Amino acid sequence: MKILQKLRDQWNWIKLWISMLFADHGGGRPVYKQHGPQPNPFHIRRFARRGFKTLLNLRGRTVYGSYDLEKFYAEKYGLTMIDLALYSGGAPQKKQIYALRDVFQSMQRPALMHCKSGADRAGLASALYLIMAENVPVDVAAKQLSRSYGHIKYSKTGILDSFFDKYLSDNAKRPMPFMQWVDEVYDPKALDAAFKRPTTLRTIVDFFIRRE
Repeated sequence: MKILQKLRDQWNWIKLWISMLFADHGGGRPVYKQHGPQPNPFHIRRFARRGFKTLLNLRGRTVYGSYDLEKFYAEKYGLTMIDLALYSGGAPQKKQIYALRDVFQSMQRPALMHCKSGADRAGLASALYLIMAENVPVDVAAKQLSRSYGHIKYSKTGILDSFFDKYLSDNAKRPMPFMQWVDEVYDPKALDAAFKRPTTLRTIVDFFIRRE
C-alpha cells in the first residue's frame, strides 16, 4: 500500500508540472526578460536566495499546477504568498485598487508581483505601487504598461491605459491626488462604456494573446 501511495503522489506531482508547463504555457516563460510572469519553482528558489520576502500573485487561485507549485515552494523557501486577483480586460475596480493599497502598506519587502505573462496586471499593479507607495507621478508610473513588457495597448487590455489617461485628463481640469480621484470621481462603469472596443484586427490580437 505504501508503494501504491508513493506512486500516486509521484504521479500527482508530475501532473502539476505538466499542467504548469503545457496547459499554463509555463514552458515558454523562462525566456521572458521581465520579472512579472508566473514563476516556476526554480524562479522562486532564486528569489528567496536574493532576499525576497513576499510573492504577490495577481492571478488569484487558478486551476493550473502553477498555483499549487508556487504555493508549495513559496512555503518551502520561506516566502509569504498573497493572492489578489486582478483582471486586465475591464476597467480596474475600486475594491481591487483599495485591496492593492492595503497589501502595499502591509507586505514584507522586497516583494515580487506577478500575473501570467507579466504584461498587463503586473504592469497595472506596478504602476499603482509607484503611485501609492513611492509617490511617483501618474504619467511616469503608467509607463509600467509598456510594449517592452508585453503589454499591447491596441487590444482589450488598452483599457488599463485609458484608466490612467482618464485620471490625467480629469486632473488637468481639476487637480487632485490620485486616490482622491479614485474615491470621488472615478467611475469604472463609465470607463468601460466609453472604452473603444477592439476592431476586427484587435479582436484577432485578443484571440491569440488570450489575456486573463
